[in-house]
Amino acid sequence: MSRPAARSTPRTCWWSWSDRPACFTTGSWPGGLRLTAGHGERVLPRRVGTGRGRGRQLSAFTLIVPDYDAGIAFLCETLGFDLVEDIPQRHKRWVTVAASGSALRIVLARAEHDRQKAAVGDQGAGRVWLFLETDDFARDYAALQDKGIQFEEEPRSEVYGTVAVFRDPFGNRWDLIQKAG
Repeated sequence: MSRPAARSTPRTCWWSWSDRPACFTTGSWPGGLRLTAGHGERVLPRRVGTGRGRGRQLSAFTLIVPDYDAGIAFLCETLGFDLVEDIPQRHKRWVTVAASGSALRIVLARAEHDRQKAAVGDQGAGRVWLFLETDDFARDYAALQDKGIQFEEEPRSEVYGTVAVFRDPFGNRWDLIQKAG
């Protein structure tokens, strides 16, 4: 049995659920990434997806809040987001906010019944699920503390950047993050 030739490209490995190593390499294989899972290999395309979604983008997501005005106050006054729309409707309001310069909008939805009320602050099931990216971590960390934000941890450096976790007044966990490089 011959040994495989040494690889000159970076390789990342982890243990899969089947206790077999899974690895991927960004080599020069035609067609993309090479994924090794256990005993077999397959080439993954460089572009994931079918291409049928071209011309589409994620434009908004819903954040369930106990009250529209409380949501606006936190997102706009504390985090500095822009109030994009606040349109009265019959028994509710269409409220959207966005970080300055961002096309992604947050639709604020007031919790109206027990199931929705139970979801306030727990849409991420206890995990960090909202990510506030900054170009100056120290500035924004200090500014948020000055506005009363309590961080759950001291800032830490990770391979992807500088990060610290905080909770909004409703209980949702956020990362304040400045990407590395």
